[in-house]
Amino acid sequence: KAAGMKALKEARSTLGGDAFADIENIRMKGTRTMSRKGRTMNMDVTMVQAFPDQVRAEINTPRGKVVMMVDGDSGTMKMGGRSRSMPSKRVKQQKASLWRSVPYLMANVGHKDLVVQDRGTKTVKGTTYKALKVSPPVGDPYTLYLKPESMRPARLSYTATTRKGPQDAASVFKKYKKVSGMMIPHKTVTYQGGKKAAEVTLKTVTINADLGEGLFSTSATSSK
Repeated sequence: KAAGMKALKEARSTLGGDAFADIENIRMKGTRTMSRKGRTMNMDVTMVQAFPDQVRAEINTPRGKVVMMVDGDSGTMKMGGRSRSMPSKRVKQQKASLWRSVPYLMANVGHKDLVVQDRGTKTVKGTTYKALKVSPPVGDPYTLYLKPESMRPARLSYTATTRKGPQDAASVFKKYKKVSGMMIPHKTVTYQGGKKAAEVTLKTVTINADLGEGLFSTSATSSK
């Protein structure tokens, strides 16, 4: 475990080190591209993570805006002016996905319930990585793959909950750019069951944005 945490801290150091300790929130705006039944959809997305456990996602879908909010152990979904509570299982899934976010993980390396184990080197699709088994405080363990020469997170593999049930999934991190002294991936490609499921390209990333009041409450409608 000591070797695993040492490697994760080394990754944190190469990405920005103590700058991650100053994060209170992250606001990310970009485009989500999905392919379904041969059709490609591009949707504007705004994601806000407020530490430790608040999440807000706005997705402009072809059928209108969908808003998902998580505040601690409660969550709400909004669409078409209608609001409903998020099942506790879905809230847990949203909180688990936070731990698969590179900046969130790096900002919370010191969490007492985070366990990291060194898994040696592993080769994925012809590329050799340093592999770490990450067991977050919320959600199932996943494998994080670091580029050995730079220790930069390149991909992670996990079990995704889908409409078809649990599926092997992977996230590939690309286009690292410096934001407030930290290297943050601006493109994430997600695969499920071996097939490309989605691609998120970030246009802007704001650290410690002025979020205003009520952004994570059920009455909030839009982030500025």
